[in-house]
Amino acid sequence: MNLRNLTLFIVLITCSITYTYAQEHVKYYRHMVFRASPYGNLMGRHQIDVKKVGNTTHFKIFKRKDGKTSKIEFWYRNKLTKGGYNRFGAIAGAASLNFKYEDNKIIRSYFDEQGKPMLNYWKVAVEEIELDANGHKKSMTYKDLNGKRVEDSRGVWVMHWQVSKDGKEVIEERMGKDGKSRRFNNFLDFGRVKMIFDEHRLRWETWNIDNNGNPINSEKRQVAGVYTTWDVNSLDEKQITWVDTKGNPKNVEPFEVMKDNYGFCTEIYEHDSNGYTTGLLKFNTKGDIVTPKADRNVFKRNIYDYNGFLIDQRYFNADGIPSLNSNGVARIEVVWNTSYLPIEVKYYGLDGKLKNKLSDGVALTKMKYDKNEQLIETKNFDHQGNEVVIEN
Repeated sequence: MNLRNLTLFIVLITCSITYTYAQEHVKYYRHMVFRASPYGNLMGRHQIDVKKVGNTTHFKIFKRKDGKTSKIEFWYRNKLTKGGYNRFGAIAGAASLNFKYEDNKIIRSYFDEQGKPMLNYWKVAVEEIELDANGHKKSMTYKDLNGKRVEDSRGVWVMHWQVSKDGKEVIEERMGKDGKSRRFNNFLDFGRVKMIFDEHRLRWETWNIDNNGNPINSEKRQVAGVYTTWDVNSLDEKQITWVDTKGNPKNVEPFEVMKDNYGFCTEIYEHDSNGYTTGLLKFNTKGDIVTPKADRNVFKRNIYDYNGFLIDQRYFNADGIPSLNSNGVARIEVVWNTSYLPIEVKYYGLDGKLKNKLSDGVALTKMKYDKNEQLIETKNFDHQGNEVVIEN
């Protein structure tokens, strides 16, 4: 190939790449909508103008010209980063999730910050979704880093969905390689599940059902269904209520997968204007606030800055009175530097003064970083300023 032809080839390739990216539309979101089931759509909530993204923790959603999602990325401190929250709501702890479309299939692959394939939160690298004649999800299987089909971390070999023509009613079954049913998630021990979606693909009802489609109480949690309430404008999840077979609120019973988190029937979420969860209250069927041991026997209030970094957390008892959590502190303050690296974490008592945690006697933690923003020193102190040495 002569120089002229080589130059022309490079120009054509460059134009082709530019054209490809020009066909993709990118939007920025602070959060992803929580789905509970992978049948639900991956959707962003609380969109951010690209000029205001800055250091916010956010997701980038790439859409093709035909409207299909091609990629989702998680960014933290202006860097592509593994993380975000796990489970089904976001991208399962990966840095990016790539989509490939075939005639009746969607292939989703997970990658780390370097663009290398990785295992996600559920210990799989690839999800292959088969579509039915109406374009709805029909089944999903998993592959590992070597392209071999595997079960996920819950032991799910295949997920099956039976979907109504309008896509609003979905029956889900999760089966192991042994042909036995697997639980719905780590909170609920539901087996065969019926879900009701609206036109926005938000899930409003989730039922544990028998083979005839009738609601039944689960073996451990002893509830039959879940009602979920949404803010349809912001897509924030506002309330979850667990119910019996007739739809009446029912307190969840103990479940060993999530220890010490029971005795309530309703969770109410509070958000700030940017969609960050500032508070979560749990109520029992009597309408009383419940503070399970799993929540350190308190409920909390969070304050975030514009970029989504936690700066203040305070604890309250079931009567709404400021209280010490099970680690003996009433408030936690986090101080960040201009690069949004934490440099101090302070623990306070009810009197507003520094207070030692019961677990390790630490009231103040200080961190230092090198010029590459790598942590080089962590020192701990008690409330009197004495250094506390913690052995690993």
